[in-house]
This record gives sequence, structure tokens and C-alpha cells, in this order.
Amino acid sequence: MPVTIKLDDETPALRTDGRFSLRKREDGNFAPAVHLIRHKADLDNPYFGVKFTKEDKENLLKTGNLGRVVDAEFKPGEKTPVFLSLDKQTNELCVFRKEWVKIPDTYKGVKLDEVQKQQLSEGKAVRLENMISLKNTPFSADVQFNADKKYFELLFDNTKKQNQSQNQQSSSQPQESQTVPKTFRKRDLTEDQRSSLAEGKTVYVDGLKDKQGKPYVGYITMKEGEKYPDFMFPKQYKDALAAGTVIPDDRHKTQVAANSEGNTNEATKNLKIPLQQGQTQPTEKQAEKQKEEQQSQKTQKSRRPKR
Repeated sequence: MPVTIKLDDETPALRTDGRFSLRKREDGNFAPAVHLIRHKADLDNPYFGVKFTKEDKENLLKTGNLGRVVDAEFKPGEKTPVFLSLDKQTNELCVFRKEWVKIPDTYKGVKLDEVQKQQLSEGKAVRLENMISLKNTPFSADVQFNADKKYFELLFDNTKKQNQSQNQQSSSQPQESQTVPKTFRKRDLTEDQRSSLAEGKTVYVDGLKDKQGKPYVGYITMKEGEKYPDFMFPKQYKDALAAGTVIPDDRHKTQVAANSEGNTNEATKNLKIPLQQGQTQPTEKQAEKQKEEQQSQKTQKSRRPKR
């Protein structure tokens, strides 16, 4: 989910929306990276020597994926085969080296043949029939590698169009994508959230408001046969997670771990204030408030009479 970013090195200070991510450095540690939201994707100019065809542009805007492997020239004279995808929230092109992609032998219960593996390794979308979801129900969809998400994703929109004839024969068995709503309590769900819900995972949702207009957060998950997601507060989610009755959303692993599982990273280990969805670093206000609370606790301890 996008967050507001303030750039203090600008005069006057610039506020804009963007996203944070963690990138692995050469020393093995992770550093935060800022991705500013663009008005539209820049597909008219070459990307490290890669020129986009009309079909490339249509693929990126429609599915988010280029649909083929291309040679990017990050260093002069050095070609690197990569997958390219579009971050639909920031309109930024994301890259993932082909050599890092591991083609699975099976995907959601379906054994892949050599032709399917080859097509996936070339960045193409592959149609898989009778996959098994985490709800133990069969479904069919296109599968393709997404360089932004760094995993093989299900293309739900393509599934809806290509399954129209099959739906007439099996209308009693709705597609998996149709069971996931686009909103929850007037809060728009992102594509990542809907994908996680369709896979049976429990998703963190913020920005909700009660009848008095007070904000609150929680977790939602889809249950078998239910039309709307089931909601639980953070304490309920933590108990369910400990009991092993829910599957966490690994797309926002840092945020989920910091808020509900009790885990921390270096940037959040001393932070007691809940992070927002997708947030991996404390904001300036959060850090200041945490520092004030720590200083207040030290002052109270120093004033206590010694026994």
C-alpha cells in the first residue's frame, strides 16, 4: 500500500506518495529503497537498452508482465537476461534476473511438462488446468512469473475470459477469482491482497472505520462457501496464528511479523507502535514518539525512591 513520503533535502520540502522495499546489498545486509509513484509508466523510452514493441506495451499494461525474456545492458557491453514486470501501484518497471528464477516441477498440484517449463522460463503465460487451491478446490488459470512480486502468479482476469465456455458446463463451480470481492467494508483491496485471499491466506487490512468514524485495523480471510471475508482483530489473529489455523500473507512478511507475530528487524526492534501495511521502516513521527516514551520511562525510574 502506498505511503506518504517527505523529501527534506528539497527546497521547499516535497511530499509525495511512494512505496518502500528492502534490497539486499553486496555485504548481505538489507537497505530500504524508495519507489515514487509515477503518473504513468515510461514505456516509450528504452529500459537499459531494451526497446518495447507494441505487443510488449500491451502486455505490461494488461497483465503487468512483459511476456518474454530480454537482454538488459546494466553495464556497457554486458547483456543480462531478465524478466520485466510493471509495479501497478507505482508504474515503475521491475527487473528480475533469469538465472535467479527456479522453474517448479509442480504448481498447485499440477505436474509441469518440459514444454510448460520452457515456456515459463521464457516469460510466457502458461495455462494450467485443475490446480488445487488451499481450500482444496480445483480451478484453472494462466500462470506467469512476475518480476515485481518475484514469484509465479495467477492471472485471474485471463482466467475469467478463457473460462467462459467452461463456466456454461460447470456453472455450479464458480471460479476462484469470483469469490474474492474488490472491497471490504468500503476499503479497496489491492491485487496482492485479493490474490492472497484467493490462495487461502489471511491478509492485513488497515484504514477501516467503525460507526463512530474511529479507525481500526485487522485481518481478513476467505472461508469455504462464504461470499464475504471473515474479519479478526490483531489479538484474534495472533491466537489463530499460534494455533496454526490461519496462513499468513507472505507478501507483507515484514509488516505482519512486526505487528502480530512479535518478530522484528533492525529498524523495528525497539518500535512498539504498529506498522502500516507494507511498511518496513518506522516513520519520523513514530521514531520520535518511541524515543519520547523511552525517555519518559527512564525519568520515572530515576525518580523512584531507593529501598
